[in-house]
Amino acid sequence: MKDRKTIAKTALPRLYFIDREIASGKYPNTPALAKAYETSIPTISRDIEFMKDMLNAPIEYDFKRKGYFYTEKTFRLPAAFTSAEDMLAMGMAKTLLSLYRNTPIYDSANQLMESVTAPLGDAGNSRWYEERIIVPPVPATQFSPEIWNIVCEGLRKNRILRFEYRSTWNSGYTPRHVRPYQLLFDNGAWYLYAYSKEGNGIRMYSLPRIRNISLEEETFRFPASADFRTCTIFSSRNTRK
Repeated sequence: MKDRKTIAKTALPRLYFIDREIASGKYPNTPALAKAYETSIPTISRDIEFMKDMLNAPIEYDFKRKGYFYTEKTFRLPAAFTSAEDMLAMGMAKTLLSLYRNTPIYDSANQLMESVTAPLGDAGNSRWYEERIIVPPVPATQFSPEIWNIVCEGLRKNRILRFEYRSTWNSGYTPRHVRPYQLLFDNGAWYLYAYSKEGNGIRMYSLPRIRNISLEEETFRFPASADFRTCTIFSSRNTRK
């Protein structure tokens, strides 16, 4: 395998993830690491070779346990692996995650950032920003993780969603049959940007006002013209229901 002498900055979270998994003593192998990080086996293999050849990581493969381990139990990738500016930027990005603390994506995103910024704890006063750069909390509305998971599945597979919805001016719930286009986060609240098949056109639905959601087998094609970032037919008067 050809050695890589450099690595893209976007690969840093992945390298620190591999470092954490190996250091945990779980003896991960390349398929397990690739599945956990949702990347390819060749990518993980190249990363491990890079860590061994360029970062002097004492990685060995245990054929009995079928996984990797550090021959030096205390080894971890150093903070000096990347520049102080890069590590500061990643640490501050972690601080900004507090804006999403009460949303379903927070735990996963925070866990990833923890694995990336872990070396900062060994770099003197490198966490000074945690006490000096403050992100005021944004009140967030709560909703069931099941709603989030089903909506995301509908977005990923372009499948129709059915649910009951309570609008701001209606005390009861009414059925909806929609094509989910995009999820939007605004002022601590999540909205589903979708096309209603009941003839109401494109609307935004507040996730906390949704109940009894289900995923249909019917699929659709996501039209580029419906992208919220570029859509011109969406007025401020009918954005939310």
